[in-house]
Amino acid sequence: MSSPIPRARLLQLTAAALLLLAVGGYSLWWVQLAHSLRDGAVRWIEARNASGWTITTGEIGIGGYPLAIRLTLPQPSVTDHGGNRWQGPAIIATIKPWAPNLPHLDASGHHVLTPAGTPPLVLSADSATADLVIDAGGIVDTVSIVIADASAEGAALGRLTATLRRLAPGKVDYTVASLGLSAEIDRLMLPETPRMVLGHSLTHAKLEARVMGSIPPGPLKPALAAWSGDGGIVQIDGLSLDWPPLGLSGKGTLALDRDMQPILASTCTLRGLFEAIDTLTRAGTVRAKDAGLAKIVLGLLSRPAADGVQELTVPLTVQNRTLFVGPAGLLKIPQMNWE
Repeated sequence: MSSPIPRARLLQLTAAALLLLAVGGYSLWWVQLAHSLRDGAVRWIEARNASGWTITTGEIGIGGYPLAIRLTLPQPSVTDHGGNRWQGPAIIATIKPWAPNLPHLDASGHHVLTPAGTPPLVLSADSATADLVIDAGGIVDTVSIVIADASAEGAALGRLTATLRRLAPGKVDYTVASLGLSAEIDRLMLPETPRMVLGHSLTHAKLEARVMGSIPPGPLKPALAAWSGDGGIVQIDGLSLDWPPLGLSGKGTLALDRDMQPILASTCTLRGLFEAIDTLTRAGTVRAKDAGLAKIVLGLLSRPAADGVQELTVPLTVQNRTLFVGPAGLLKIPQMNWE
């Protein structure tokens, strides 16, 4: 007759069995969730392809067990309705099993941007990540992007952070903000070319803006035309630039005219404006005659700030592809092509 199992031993065996059941149950749930997320990504790609996009990824891999689900898209490529193409390094999507609506994406490496009809642009980023917030219906509510230590064809970027938020679901009119945008740039070095508007070093820039009205889905140009035709504008709640020799801060409104060209109405405080005009004149961007007239007119409006630096607060506007600082037309704006 066998002797009874000691109580302590029985408790150990029971705990081990429960642990095995828990691990097995979690493992099964992890596998099911991982495959569900991968299948959801495949369905989303198929839906975009059916709407006119061309998205390929290569075979999507699964990993990250046990504390995360990691989906790897080894060869991502996206082509939109207008023929603009992006090809990137492997994208790694990391999802916590307990928060599948908060994926983290990593696309650090080499990116190739090929706008339709133009040569490709190669961009390299030591770090390029995005964090998403997805609602219960599978719609992205928030995208937060961070790019650090990037370079492309003679330009170098220290850091870019940008967040795009969906502020209103569904279709809204021009009185309601549909999207909110926050963006900040640090240490942007531009190529050595005389065609730059100002200097080659943008020290810092920051933007806070809202898109009023809904931009419909579809190709960019007709979508923007429909949005603009319904009264859509971009409300610039805050803009600041430290682009030596110019410093700028202000707010305003951006819209599109009948020719789909930008119209800007804003009020800005400017520092270093006259030095900036001299820079533009030397580069051939502003005619000497226009520069002289602008400096005379704007000089009457400038005042020393508390720190003694000359500054002026004036309307900064764009109409008929011309930039006006106060009453002075300063330079022509290149035509926007939305194709």
